[in-house]
Amino acid sequence: MIDLKGDKSGTQVHDSSQMARSSIGQDTSLSRTRAGFDSPSGYKNTNMKKYYIYLDDVRTPVSKEPVEVDWIVVRSYDEFVSKVQELGLENIQMVSLDHDLGDTAMSEYFTNVSPNYKLDYNNIQEKTGYDCAKWLVNHFYDKNPDWDLLGRIQKRTVGFKFPMVYTHSANPIGSANIMGYINNFLMNEAQPQTCIRVQIEHTV
Repeated sequence: MIDLKGDKSGTQVHDSSQMARSSIGQDTSLSRTRAGFDSPSGYKNTNMKKYYIYLDDVRTPVSKEPVEVDWIVVRSYDEFVSKVQELGLENIQMVSLDHDLGDTAMSEYFTNVSPNYKLDYNNIQEKTGYDCAKWLVNHFYDKNPDWDLLGRIQKRTVGFKFPMVYTHSANPIGSANIMGYINNFLMNEAQPQTCIRVQIEHTV
């Protein structure tokens, strides 16, 4: 069972330490395939280093026992795209996305999201974590042009080279947009809908 904790916005989020244990510690064929361990040939290469990316313009994650995660921190959409391309999508185990990545996004949160329950992306100049989620999905299709030729049963059994994606944003509407987009993609590709809002301890 995953414990629920409240973040600073007062909403409930999942404890990331338990999510990390679930992602790393399990050894079932489903969890290993979902995490992208299996090669197309079916060979499980457990010696490959897997990376963890944390997108946030302000926060820095803190890694603690029992599961110490060596996060790679990126601060913007451009840094995120560059880092994923550098590491290779198939080598990334987990991604945690913030939504608001700059001053205009924060202004939209305090002037519109919080009091009016609305999020207008026309008021945000910089790209958000939502844009990162959309780019990540498009990048998967670019890297796997033959994926759409597979049937749903095949998609469940061959290696799905896509990281576990979570959001740690305090913006309820922004985080819901990220979760909805990623989970819709996962559902369409015959994968478990695993994108949730998590709480990751941080220094700010």
